[in-house]
Amino acid sequence: MQNGGLPKSMTFIAIREPGGPDMLVRREGPVPLPGEGEILVRVAAAGVNRPDVMQRQGGVDLILDMVGGYVGRNYEAAPVEGRIVQIAFLASSRVTVDLMRLMLKRLTHTGSTLRARAIADKAAIAHAVERKCCRCSPPAALSRCLTRPFHLHKTAPPMPTRKAVSTSAKFY
Repeated sequence: MQNGGLPKSMTFIAIREPGGPDMLVRREGPVPLPGEGEILVRVAAAGVNRPDVMQRQGGVDLILDMVGGYVGRNYEAAPVEGRIVQIAFLASSRVTVDLMRLMLKRLTHTGSTLRARAIADKAAIAHAVERKCCRCSPPAALSRCLTRPFHLHKTAPPMPTRKAVSTSAKFY
């Protein structure tokens, strides 16, 4: 299969190890080719939000996983006695995971789905999550959480403004 005129390499941001913004490094790598039944999506912009920052720093209180397949990574990112809640899957619900990290950190991994619930239940849960988990509690404040965009080619070395930013940034 030909790559349809796509470049052979791409630029992406990788995390060297848990820590501050200086752990974000720009990398070059091959553009992946889609397999059978897959498509390749050209990413024009990507975001780094507060959960991404907290996970990069190596610890979060609660991980809401809507992707699945990252169970091992979630166990690594969670702090001792952390909580992981599986709320959706992008692909299969089946994963292979080493449970030793779950046991050593005394993690709690639970799951739930909203699909089968009544609309009133879904609304009550959404309001409870907003009250208990969101740092930008009033919806109007959400627009103030985004600080400013950073260009991908300017991410290394880390920009000083990123250290002061505790909310989010977009790279493009």
